[in-house]
Amino acid sequence: MKTSNKVKKYIQVIPEYIIREFRIISTSYSILLVLIGGVFIYGILYNYMYQPNLIRHAPVAVVDLSDSPLSREYLRLVQASPQVEIYAYAPDILAAQEFMKKQEVVGIIYIPQDFERRTGRGDQSVFLAMGNTSAFMNFASIQEATAGAMVELDERHRSERVVFLPLPTLYAISQSQSIDIVGTPLFNYTEGYGSYLIPAVFILILFQTLMMVIGMITGNERHTRSNLYYAQNGLKIGNLSAIVLSKTFTYCILYAIFAYFLIGLLPKIFSIPELGNRWDVGMLLIPFLLTSCFFGLTCSFVYTDSESPLLMIAFFQ
Repeated sequence: MKTSNKVKKYIQVIPEYIIREFRIISTSYSILLVLIGGVFIYGILYNYMYQPNLIRHAPVAVVDLSDSPLSREYLRLVQASPQVEIYAYAPDILAAQEFMKKQEVVGIIYIPQDFERRTGRGDQSVFLAMGNTSAFMNFASIQEATAGAMVELDERHRSERVVFLPLPTLYAISQSQSIDIVGTPLFNYTEGYGSYLIPAVFILILFQTLMMVIGMITGNERHTRSNLYYAQNGLKIGNLSAIVLSKTFTYCILYAIFAYFLIGLLPKIFSIPELGNRWDVGMLLIPFLLTSCFFGLTCSFVYTDSESPLLMIAFFQ
């Protein structure tokens, strides 16, 4: 009877601890800044920076100081690529920068005067590709198009190689059938950088901000000695279990809402591919949130103030 009364007492204090934890979160400006800035603002901003997910026909300006058959052939290859489209030819780099300032182009391709001469001497040809990073994918598309065109140009103009093979090997090669390779991207069918990276970043945002919130609350309680509030019900295993359960319940409920925003709403808003079943994703989030809470509470023993958790986050980047 005595034991059951103690258990009943500890169960009754759990709602009190939960209300206290919610009150601490809602009245702390630093914690609200982490939650609002880390989850909502950072989640939206990260999607915005990687939009559009896959860039096609990005307008670029060309500065062709070589004006040679080789440079014109190279620019035709660039124009044939799906990533970029030549919007204008500029006489110099200053004129090309004016196009970029007016936001008419997102990049500049600069071909120096000695482009063909260096190739004729057998030296390495040089060209410059510059991109506007207002969207991170702009420069990636320009780099992919210019590098691919240069590889194709190299294949066309490099000297033929003579290879001497023994007759049995040459006969075996001539009789072998060619292999057809068909590539199918299973988890990134759009082959976009954003759709590949952003879902993993969402999970990292949830984990990092949860670690910061737990660390800031427990560190501040230890610094201000407000954790003595829990000592009024004793420090036996029953009260300690009630503390852990109440804190875990609070954080799991709070981050279930944040997880729905990051994993449920933002993919719909920014058209991120969803290959998994929503029910399965929700079931996997339960052990993820529980283990993250338990790990954060375990790490909280080393925090002495609300600022020390910020140093730990560097190890989870």
